[in-house]
Amino acid sequence: IEIPYVPEGKLVADGVPDEAFWKNAFALDMDESKVPEWHYFGSHVVAGKRMNDEAADFWAVATDEGLAVFALVDKGGQPVVAERDNFYECDAVEIFSDPGLGGKRPAGQIFLAYRTRTSNIPASNAAGVRISRALNTGGYAIEALIPWKALGFDAVPTAPFGIEFQVDFSAPGAGRALQMVYATGTNDARIS
Repeated sequence: IEIPYVPEGKLVADGVPDEAFWKNAFALDMDESKVPEWHYFGSHVVAGKRMNDEAADFWAVATDEGLAVFALVDKGGQPVVAERDNFYECDAVEIFSDPGLGGKRPAGQIFLAYRTRTSNIPASNAAGVRISRALNTGGYAIEALIPWKALGFDAVPTAPFGIEFQVDFSAPGAGRALQMVYATGTNDARIS
């Protein structure tokens, strides 16, 4: 894939993708009901069971400041769950990066969460991430600007790199019940 580069694109993290540069964004539809027609790159890996037609849509744009990501997460009308301390055991979006395509542990494993167990504000595990959220009838939206440094780059990347988009779906009292990921090998390398 090619993530469009809008050098001077400025993100106002407000949970609404209304900045002009979003019109240029790379779009990715993550929906198990439509495999393989939406299977643009890598492998789509699902762990757990879909119970409410869970799905997600991602948009990404490269700017001088970082990678702008908008994720629209469809939980099938179920509430956002953040009962555990670990991001991955709650409702969250994850972005993995492999700057050198080395197939090793990712340089960045960025969590973007609607809220955490202890705070009802959007959160990330990475320093410098600007993040916002919006609740909707099917689930929630996350809008974030992730600094290149958090993804393992010194500046805007100019060569191919590995990236993965992942969604963790949590259920009340159960922790993570479903995980969907576009896999390019980075997460596998982290696990092993």
